Amino acid sequence: MSDIKSPAITNINYQFVWHTKHKVAFLESVMRVRLRELLIQDCNARGIVVLSGGNIGNSYVHIKLLCPPNFSPSDIMKQLKGRSSRLLQIEFPSLKNKGIGGSIWNSGYFCASFGAETHNDLQAYLNG
Repeated sequence: MSDIKSPAITNINYQFVWHTKHKVAFLESVMRVRLRELLIQDCNARGIVVLSGGNIGNSYVHIKLLCPPNFSPSDIMKQLKGRSSRLLQIEFPSLKNKGIGGSIWNSGYFCASFGAETHNDLQAYLNG
């Protein structure tokens, strides 16, 4: 939720899922740990709250975020996927030998908004 002193109060929750290029399972355990750190750092820098680190598997990422209203889902994905791909390839040079070329991520992603308990948020807003 945004700062209560703001004239607008928002509660924008997104669930994202994306896959490695060609859904190839190459994210090893140490890479998944580092990926989680990178995603959290990137979100924190933009005022995005990670509600759930979700699952990071060998070939996919599933994460739930609370986002400010100034970021569209496509903006969020562009930033998270782009930066994480670039930094993981720098830190793990073996990724460049996977024959994937460019980004380690598929170009697409799944995004869905989801609800939260808004009663308390509404009461806080009405009580000013």
